[in-house]
Amino acid sequence: ADGVAEAEPSQRQADVILAGKAGVLAALRAIRPGAHSAQVSEHIEKAVLSRGCHAVDGTLSRRLTRHDPDGTIFNMLKHRQDQVANDNRESPPDCLFQEGEIWVLDLAVSTGDGAVRMKSFKDTTVFRRLPQHEWIMLMQLQCSKDLLNKIVAESPRQPFHIRRFNTTDDKAGISECIKRQLIVPYPVLHERHGELVSQCKVTVQVTADGVQVLCGPPPHNSST
Repeated sequence: ADGVAEAEPSQRQADVILAGKAGVLAALRAIRPGAHSAQVSEHIEKAVLSRGCHAVDGTLSRRLTRHDPDGTIFNMLKHRQDQVANDNRESPPDCLFQEGEIWVLDLAVSTGDGAVRMKSFKDTTVFRRLPQHEWIMLMQLQCSKDLLNKIVAESPRQPFHIRRFNTTDDKAGISECIKRQLIVPYPVLHERHGELVSQCKVTVQVTADGVQVLCGPPPHNSST
């Protein structure tokens, strides 16, 4: 607003924001028909490390299909066995980008070691419904059933903000809906005390020449 001074970000705040932007730009440059996700992962990690940050292991990107916001899920980043102690997990399966595909690229970046967690769904205000609506018969609370029916009617496929369902009964029913995995929160990620996390999402279409950004930050060709 006019007359209100905005606080300047600290150096580490700027680093984590710019590292996320650099990682996204690196992915946009690397993705093209015939490219493998392992190649894209290497470009992302190199760009993020150049800012003194780490890409968060386990953030998921999605290859979308029509009317399905979940799509096919891929872990775009390779597990960092060399940096994560006692990490015996398998690396995520490689995927091949093809012309015409629609992807939601998700990248989280941390000033720490990249080991983030979600503390509580109460930090989150945006949720999405999972399609197992038949599980409504297993729910114990009537307020939970009523809430789920309203969500199905108003946001059958798309994410929704919880303020649309803000009655006392709605707030009482959300815990059971989450417990039974009928709705899931978009996570707010936390690092250890003193560290910062930024997250970027961008929706792109794979074209013959690379990618076209459909939704998300514009791909400025700024220095990374």
